[in-house]
Amino acid sequence: MKKIPSLVLAPNPVLYRRAQAIKVFDSNLQQLVDEMLLVMRQASGMGLAAPHIGKSVRVAIVEFKPKEKDKTDHPTVPLTVLVNPKIIHHSRQVTVTEEGCLSLPKINLEIERFAEIELIYQDIEGRRQRMRAQDLVSRMIQHEVDHLNGILITDRHVDEKKVEELVRDKA
Repeated sequence: MKKIPSLVLAPNPVLYRRAQAIKVFDSNLQQLVDEMLLVMRQASGMGLAAPHIGKSVRVAIVEFKPKEKDKTDHPTVPLTVLVNPKIIHHSRQVTVTEEGCLSLPKINLEIERFAEIELIYQDIEGRRQRMRAQDLVSRMIQHEVDHLNGILITDRHVDEKKVEELVRDKA
């Protein structure tokens, strides 16, 4: 049985590089997505980009299933695989919400994101797809696309002094 990959933590350089486009849609891609899904669920994450497991390729997944004990108005987000995603449009409206990141354990920062986005991407079989996303789904996708572009929440937070303190305290 193959070993499940480990989460890559900051400051690993793979997290700060722009990931390479996927050109081949085969069983290796399916295996990568399967591994990512295991890691994301094991870590109780809502999304995962390939750089989270040390792979510098443009693949991300998002999924959210509220637990009965959670007090949330957010609907279920089915597993969505985004290969070579590109945000092509966004709303003018933004929202600011606290975000965490699996590669930055115990750090939560207020992050400004577009309320609505439109993106193009390919599915696991290479078919071109188009999607509009709002609210939580929009935020999740923007977070993971940032990872594919080498951007972390510490790069998005406006209070650099707070970021330095949090990173130093959690190290």
